[in-house]
Amino acid sequence: NGSDAFNPSIEWDGFPVDTFDGLCSHSTSSNPALAIAASPLVFAENAGSNASTGTVTIPAALGGDLTVVFASSNTSAVGVPASVTIAAGSTSATFPIAAVDNALSDGSRTVTITATADGYTAGTVQLTVTDDEPSFDGVTPGKGNNPVNAAFVVNLRAGTFGQGNLYRMGAGHEISPGLTLDPATGLLSGTPTQTGTYNIVLECYNSLGGTATQSFVLTVAVGSSPTFPEWLGNYLDLPDPAPGADPDGDRLPNLVEYFMGLSPLDGASAATMLVHTTQPGEVSMQYRRSKNTQGVSGGVKWKNALTDAKWSADGVTDEFVSDHDDHEVRRATVPVLPSEMCKFLRLEVQQQ
Repeated sequence: NGSDAFNPSIEWDGFPVDTFDGLCSHSTSSNPALAIAASPLVFAENAGSNASTGTVTIPAALGGDLTVVFASSNTSAVGVPASVTIAAGSTSATFPIAAVDNALSDGSRTVTITATADGYTAGTVQLTVTDDEPSFDGVTPGKGNNPVNAAFVVNLRAGTFGQGNLYRMGAGHEISPGLTLDPATGLLSGTPTQTGTYNIVLECYNSLGGTATQSFVLTVAVGSSPTFPEWLGNYLDLPDPAPGADPDGDRLPNLVEYFMGLSPLDGASAATMLVHTTQPGEVSMQYRRSKNTQGVSGGVKWKNALTDAKWSADGVTDEFVSDHDDHEVRRATVPVLPSEMCKFLRLEVQQQ
Protein backbone atom coordinates (compact mmCIF):
# COMPACT_ATOMS: atom_id res chain seq x y z
CA ASN A 1 0.00 0.00 0.00
CA GLY A 2 2.92 2.23 -0.59
CA SER A 3 4.23 1.76 2.97
CA ASP A 4 7.58 0.23 3.83
CA ALA A 5 6.54 -0.39 7.44
CA PHE A 6 7.02 -3.98 8.67
CA ASN A 7 3.94 -5.57 10.20
CA PRO A 8 4.81 -8.67 12.32
CA SER A 9 1.23 -10.02 12.02
CA ILE A 10 0.86 -13.11 9.80
CA GLU A 11 -2.39 -13.96 8.03
CA TRP A 12 -3.27 -17.76 8.03
CA ASP A 13 -6.66 -18.92 6.82
CA GLY A 14 -8.04 -15.53 7.70
CA PHE A 15 -6.93 -15.62 11.36
CA PRO A 16 -4.12 -13.32 12.61
CA VAL A 17 -1.33 -15.19 14.33
CA ASP A 18 0.71 -12.80 16.42
CA THR A 19 2.65 -15.38 18.41
CA PHE A 20 3.85 -18.96 17.89
CA ASP A 21 4.01 -21.27 20.88
CA GLY A 22 5.38 -24.35 19.09
CA LEU A 23 3.76 -27.56 17.88
CA CYS A 24 3.97 -29.71 21.04
CA SER A 25 4.03 -29.43 24.77
CA HIS A 26 4.71 -31.85 27.64
CA SER A 27 4.04 -32.05 31.32
CA THR A 28 5.82 -33.88 34.08
CA SER A 29 4.42 -35.59 37.18
CA SER A 30 6.05 -35.57 40.53
CA ASN A 31 4.20 -38.77 41.60
CA PRO A 32 6.44 -41.80 42.15
CA ALA A 33 5.69 -44.87 40.04
CA LEU A 34 4.42 -48.28 41.09
CA ALA A 35 6.48 -51.20 39.84
CA ILE A 36 4.71 -54.49 39.21
CA ALA A 37 6.29 -57.81 38.29
CA ALA A 38 5.17 -61.44 38.02
CA SER A 39 6.89 -64.80 38.04
CA PRO A 40 6.43 -66.72 35.86
CA LEU A 41 5.29 -64.43 33.03
CA VAL A 42 4.04 -67.38 30.94
CA PHE A 43 1.77 -70.15 32.28
CA ALA A 44 -0.96 -72.52 31.08
CA GLU A 45 -4.66 -71.79 31.52
CA ASN A 46 -5.02 -74.90 33.73
CA ALA A 47 -2.24 -73.80 36.14
CA GLY A 48 -4.77 -73.04 38.86
CA SER A 49 -5.34 -70.26 41.38
CA ASN A 50 -1.62 -69.72 42.05
CA ALA A 51 -0.38 -69.88 38.47
CA SER A 52 1.98 -66.95 39.06
CA THR A 53 3.09 -64.69 41.93
CA GLY A 54 2.85 -60.95 41.46
CA THR A 55 4.91 -58.34 43.31
CA VAL A 56 4.08 -54.65 43.55
CA THR A 57 6.83 -52.26 44.75
CA ILE A 58 7.06 -48.59 45.73
CA PRO A 59 10.30 -46.57 45.68
CA ALA A 60 10.33 -45.78 49.42
CA ALA A 61 8.59 -47.05 52.53
CA LEU A 62 5.66 -45.06 53.97
CA GLY A 63 4.66 -44.33 57.54
CA GLY A 64 1.21 -45.86 56.94
CA ASP A 65 -0.38 -48.68 54.93
CA LEU A 66 -0.86 -48.22 51.16
CA THR A 67 -3.72 -49.93 49.30
CA VAL A 68 -2.90 -50.98 45.74
CA VAL A 69 -5.82 -51.84 43.43
CA PHE A 70 -5.47 -54.37 40.57
CA ALA A 71 -7.28 -54.87 37.26
CA SER A 72 -7.00 -57.63 34.64
CA SER A 73 -7.52 -56.76 30.98
CA ASN A 74 -9.10 -60.20 30.44
CA THR A 75 -10.79 -61.73 33.46
CA SER A 76 -11.77 -64.81 31.44
CA ALA A 77 -8.06 -65.66 31.21
CA VAL A 78 -6.39 -64.19 34.33
CA GLY A 79 -7.81 -63.40 37.75
CA VAL A 80 -6.22 -61.09 40.32
CA PRO A 81 -7.32 -59.95 43.80
CA ALA A 82 -9.17 -56.66 44.00
CA SER A 83 -6.35 -55.11 46.03
CA VAL A 84 -3.33 -55.72 48.25
CA THR A 85 -1.82 -53.70 51.12
CA ILE A 86 1.79 -52.60 51.33
CA ALA A 87 2.31 -52.37 55.07
CA ALA A 88 3.80 -49.30 56.74
CA GLY A 89 7.59 -49.44 56.68
CA SER A 90 7.61 -51.90 53.75
CA THR A 91 8.25 -51.23 50.07
CA SER A 92 6.52 -54.25 48.49
CA ALA A 93 3.76 -56.84 48.72
CA THR A 94 3.00 -60.04 46.83
CA PHE A 95 -0.33 -61.30 45.49
CA PRO A 96 -1.56 -64.47 43.70
CA ILE A 97 -2.35 -64.50 40.00
CA ALA A 98 -4.91 -67.13 38.94
CA ALA A 99 -5.25 -68.85 35.58
CA VAL A 100 -8.82 -69.23 34.28
CA ASP A 101 -9.40 -72.42 32.30
CA ASN A 102 -11.97 -72.91 29.55
CA ALA A 103 -12.94 -75.70 27.18
CA LEU A 104 -12.10 -73.77 24.01
CA SER A 105 -9.20 -74.28 21.67
CA ASP A 106 -8.43 -70.56 21.51
CA GLY A 107 -4.61 -70.43 21.51
CA SER A 108 -2.38 -68.23 23.69
CA ARG A 109 -3.79 -65.02 25.16
CA THR A 110 -1.93 -61.88 26.25
CA VAL A 111 -3.23 -60.21 29.42
CA THR A 112 -2.17 -56.95 31.07
CA ILE A 113 -2.34 -56.52 34.86
CA THR A 114 -2.58 -52.89 36.01
CA ALA A 115 -1.77 -51.64 39.54
CA THR A 116 -3.00 -48.24 40.81
CA ALA A 117 -2.73 -46.41 44.14
CA ASP A 118 -3.45 -42.88 45.34
CA GLY A 119 -0.44 -40.62 44.83
CA TYR A 120 1.37 -43.03 42.49
CA THR A 121 1.66 -43.48 38.76
CA ALA A 122 0.08 -46.77 37.62
CA GLY A 123 2.26 -49.76 36.86
CA THR A 124 1.61 -52.66 34.45
CA VAL A 125 2.91 -56.14 33.69
CA GLN A 126 2.07 -58.29 30.69
CA LEU A 127 1.40 -62.05 30.97
CA THR A 128 0.92 -64.83 28.42
CA VAL A 129 -1.62 -67.60 29.09
CA THR A 130 -1.14 -70.69 26.93
CA ASP A 131 -3.97 -73.02 25.86
CA ASP A 132 -4.26 -76.56 27.28
CA GLU A 133 -6.61 -77.79 24.52
CA PRO A 134 -5.20 -79.16 21.26
CA SER A 135 -5.22 -76.77 18.33
CA PHE A 136 -7.90 -77.36 15.71
CA ASP A 137 -6.26 -75.19 13.08
CA GLY A 138 -6.74 -76.81 9.70
CA VAL A 139 -8.37 -79.94 11.11
CA THR A 140 -11.41 -81.63 9.58
CA PRO A 141 -12.21 -85.25 10.51
CA GLY A 142 -11.62 -87.52 7.57
CA LYS A 143 -9.93 -84.88 5.42
CA GLY A 144 -6.41 -83.58 5.00
CA ASN A 145 -5.30 -80.47 6.90
CA ASN A 146 -5.52 -77.47 4.62
CA PRO A 147 -6.87 -73.88 4.63
CA VAL A 148 -10.13 -75.02 3.03
CA ASN A 149 -11.12 -76.43 6.44
CA ALA A 150 -10.99 -73.03 8.15
CA ALA A 151 -14.79 -72.63 8.12
CA PHE A 152 -15.18 -76.00 9.84
CA VAL A 153 -12.72 -74.95 12.55
CA VAL A 154 -14.55 -71.65 13.14
CA ASN A 155 -17.89 -73.45 13.55
CA LEU A 156 -16.31 -76.08 15.79
CA ARG A 157 -14.93 -73.45 18.15
CA ALA A 158 -18.09 -71.34 18.21
CA GLY A 159 -20.56 -74.24 18.31
CA THR A 160 -22.47 -72.77 15.35
CA PHE A 161 -22.91 -75.70 13.03
CA GLY A 162 -26.55 -74.69 12.52
CA GLN A 163 -29.59 -76.84 13.12
CA GLY A 164 -29.34 -80.31 14.57
CA ASN A 165 -30.17 -83.54 12.81
CA LEU A 166 -33.49 -83.64 10.97
CA TYR A 167 -35.45 -86.49 9.39
CA ARG A 168 -37.22 -87.05 6.08
CA MET A 169 -38.46 -89.90 3.92
CA GLY A 170 -35.68 -91.24 1.70
CA ALA A 171 -35.72 -92.08 -1.99
CA GLY A 172 -37.89 -95.04 -2.95
CA HIS A 173 -39.97 -94.93 0.22
CA GLU A 174 -43.53 -96.14 0.61
CA ILE A 175 -45.80 -95.11 3.44
CA SER A 176 -49.33 -96.08 4.40
CA PRO A 177 -51.97 -93.31 4.34
CA GLY A 178 -52.64 -92.09 7.86
CA LEU A 179 -49.00 -92.12 8.96
CA THR A 180 -46.90 -88.98 9.35
CA LEU A 181 -43.20 -88.41 10.03
CA ASP A 182 -42.03 -85.91 12.65
CA PRO A 183 -39.05 -84.15 11.00
CA ALA A 184 -37.54 -83.18 14.36
CA THR A 185 -37.63 -86.60 16.08
CA GLY A 186 -37.90 -89.09 13.20
CA LEU A 187 -40.97 -90.65 14.83
CA LEU A 188 -43.45 -92.23 12.42
CA SER A 189 -46.92 -92.12 13.97
CA GLY A 190 -50.61 -92.23 13.24
CA THR A 191 -53.20 -94.85 12.37
CA PRO A 192 -52.77 -96.60 8.98
CA THR A 193 -55.94 -96.45 6.90
CA GLN A 194 -54.89 -98.81 4.15
CA THR A 195 -53.60 -102.38 4.36
CA GLY A 196 -50.47 -103.54 2.58
CA THR A 197 -46.72 -103.98 2.86
CA TYR A 198 -44.69 -100.75 2.79
CA ASN A 199 -40.97 -100.19 2.34
CA ILE A 200 -40.20 -97.43 4.83
CA VAL A 201 -37.00 -95.46 4.10
CA LEU A 202 -36.00 -92.93 6.78
CA GLU A 203 -33.20 -90.47 6.13
CA CYS A 204 -31.40 -88.50 8.84
CA TYR A 205 -29.58 -85.39 7.59
CA ASN A 206 -27.90 -82.21 8.87
CA SER A 207 -27.04 -78.72 7.67
CA LEU A 208 -23.50 -79.81 6.68
CA GLY A 209 -24.83 -82.23 4.08
CA GLY A 210 -24.32 -85.41 6.09
CA THR A 211 -26.96 -88.15 5.67
CA ALA A 212 -27.71 -91.59 7.08
CA THR A 213 -30.47 -93.91 5.85
CA GLN A 214 -32.34 -96.79 7.46
CA SER A 215 -34.97 -99.00 5.81
CA PHE A 216 -37.54 -101.41 7.19
CA VAL A 217 -40.74 -103.13 6.06
CA LEU A 218 -44.08 -102.21 7.63
CA THR A 219 -47.01 -104.58 7.21
CA VAL A 220 -50.54 -103.26 7.81
CA ALA A 221 -53.16 -105.99 8.16
CA VAL A 222 -56.88 -106.00 8.92
CA GLY A 223 -58.25 -107.58 12.08
CA SER A 224 -55.20 -107.15 14.28
CA SER A 225 -57.20 -105.05 16.74
CA PRO A 226 -60.45 -106.07 18.49
CA THR A 227 -63.70 -104.39 17.60
CA PHE A 228 -65.71 -102.68 20.34
CA PRO A 229 -67.99 -105.76 20.87
CA GLU A 230 -64.91 -108.03 20.97
CA TRP A 231 -63.26 -105.72 23.49
CA LEU A 232 -66.38 -105.84 25.68
CA GLY A 233 -65.97 -109.64 25.74
CA ASN A 234 -62.97 -109.12 28.01
CA TYR A 235 -65.26 -107.63 30.68
CA LEU A 236 -68.01 -110.21 31.18
CA ASP A 237 -68.81 -108.81 34.63
CA LEU A 238 -69.42 -105.29 33.26
CA PRO A 239 -72.76 -104.11 34.76
CA ASP A 240 -73.78 -102.14 31.65
CA PRO A 241 -72.00 -102.78 28.32
CA ALA A 242 -73.85 -100.06 26.36
CA PRO A 243 -71.52 -97.70 24.39
CA GLY A 244 -72.74 -94.65 26.32
CA ALA A 245 -72.84 -96.28 29.76
CA ASP A 246 -70.35 -95.36 32.49
CA PRO A 247 -70.36 -98.28 34.95
CA ASP A 248 -67.16 -97.23 36.76
CA GLY A 249 -68.40 -93.64 37.24
CA ASP A 250 -65.30 -91.92 35.84
CA ARG A 251 -67.31 -89.80 33.35
CA LEU A 252 -65.79 -91.75 30.45
CA PRO A 253 -68.41 -93.87 28.61
CA ASN A 254 -67.53 -97.41 27.57
CA LEU A 255 -66.96 -96.45 23.92
CA VAL A 256 -64.56 -93.66 24.97
CA GLU A 257 -62.73 -96.09 27.29
CA TYR A 258 -62.28 -98.41 24.28
CA PHE A 259 -61.06 -95.51 22.09
CA MET A 260 -58.54 -94.48 24.76
CA GLY A 261 -57.36 -98.02 25.54
CA LEU A 262 -58.58 -97.95 29.16
CA SER A 263 -60.57 -100.39 31.27
CA PRO A 264 -64.31 -99.72 31.80
CA LEU A 265 -63.88 -101.03 35.36
CA ASP A 266 -60.83 -99.03 36.53
CA GLY A 267 -62.50 -95.69 37.20
CA ALA A 268 -59.84 -93.55 35.48
CA SER A 269 -60.45 -89.86 35.99
CA ALA A 270 -61.56 -87.86 32.98
CA ALA A 271 -59.62 -84.92 34.40
CA THR A 272 -56.34 -86.80 33.94
CA MET A 273 -57.20 -88.39 30.59
CA LEU A 274 -58.53 -85.14 29.04
CA VAL A 275 -56.26 -82.22 29.87
CA HIS A 276 -57.47 -78.71 29.00
CA THR A 277 -55.10 -75.78 28.54
CA THR A 278 -55.83 -72.17 27.67
CA GLN A 279 -53.53 -69.62 26.07
CA PRO A 280 -54.22 -66.19 24.55
CA GLY A 281 -56.20 -66.74 21.38
CA GLU A 282 -56.69 -70.49 21.72
CA VAL A 283 -57.89 -73.36 23.87
CA SER A 284 -56.75 -76.98 23.59
CA MET A 285 -57.52 -80.48 24.82
CA GLN A 286 -54.91 -83.22 25.16
CA TYR A 287 -56.30 -86.73 24.92
CA ARG A 288 -55.24 -90.38 24.72
CA ARG A 289 -55.92 -92.58 21.68
CA SER A 290 -55.47 -96.37 21.64
CA LYS A 291 -53.50 -98.05 18.85
CA ASN A 292 -55.67 -101.17 19.13
CA THR A 293 -59.12 -100.13 17.95
CA GLN A 294 -61.19 -100.98 14.93
CA GLY A 295 -64.42 -99.53 13.57
CA VAL A 296 -64.41 -96.29 15.57
CA SER A 297 -63.44 -92.69 14.88
CA GLY A 298 -62.92 -89.86 17.32
CA GLY A 299 -61.89 -86.26 17.63
CA VAL A 300 -62.40 -83.04 19.53
CA LYS A 301 -65.33 -80.74 18.82
CA TRP A 302 -66.43 -77.42 20.32
CA LYS A 303 -69.39 -75.17 21.19
CA ASN A 304 -69.60 -71.54 22.24
CA ALA A 305 -72.47 -72.39 24.57
CA LEU A 306 -73.83 -75.68 25.88
CA THR A 307 -77.27 -74.63 24.68
CA ASP A 308 -76.07 -74.56 21.04
CA ALA A 309 -77.63 -77.26 18.89
CA LYS A 310 -74.49 -78.86 17.45
CA TRP A 311 -70.87 -79.47 18.25
CA SER A 312 -68.47 -78.29 15.54
CA ALA A 313 -65.11 -79.51 14.27
CA ASP A 314 -64.45 -76.35 12.23
CA GLY A 315 -60.99 -74.88 12.76
CA VAL A 316 -59.79 -77.73 15.00
CA THR A 317 -56.08 -78.55 14.60
CA ASP A 318 -55.22 -82.06 15.78
CA GLU A 319 -51.53 -82.93 16.28
CA PHE A 320 -49.40 -85.77 17.63
CA VAL A 321 -47.76 -85.20 21.04
CA SER A 322 -46.11 -88.44 22.18
CA ASP A 323 -45.99 -92.16 21.43
CA HIS A 324 -46.41 -95.02 23.92
CA ASP A 325 -46.54 -98.82 23.68
CA ASP A 326 -50.28 -99.22 23.20
CA HIS A 327 -51.48 -95.65 22.73
CA GLU A 328 -50.49 -92.18 21.63
CA VAL A 329 -51.21 -88.77 23.07
CA ARG A 330 -52.67 -86.08 20.82
CA ARG A 331 -53.60 -82.44 21.24
CA ALA A 332 -56.53 -80.66 19.58
CA THR A 333 -56.35 -76.86 19.45
CA VAL A 334 -59.21 -74.47 18.70
CA PRO A 335 -58.79 -70.71 18.08
CA VAL A 336 -60.73 -68.31 20.30
CA LEU A 337 -61.82 -65.09 18.61
CA PRO A 338 -61.86 -61.78 20.55
CA SER A 339 -65.64 -61.70 20.19
CA GLU A 340 -66.09 -65.14 21.79
CA MET A 341 -66.66 -65.20 25.53
CA CYS A 342 -65.84 -68.91 25.95
CA LYS A 343 -65.52 -72.24 24.20
CA PHE A 344 -66.49 -75.73 25.39
CA LEU A 345 -64.53 -78.75 24.14
CA ARG A 346 -65.37 -82.43 24.19
CA LEU A 347 -63.90 -85.64 22.81
CA GLU A 348 -66.49 -87.26 20.54
CA VAL A 349 -66.17 -90.97 19.66
CA GLN A 350 -68.41 -92.72 17.14
CA GLN A 351 -68.83 -96.26 15.87
CA GLN A 352 -68.43 -96.49 12.11
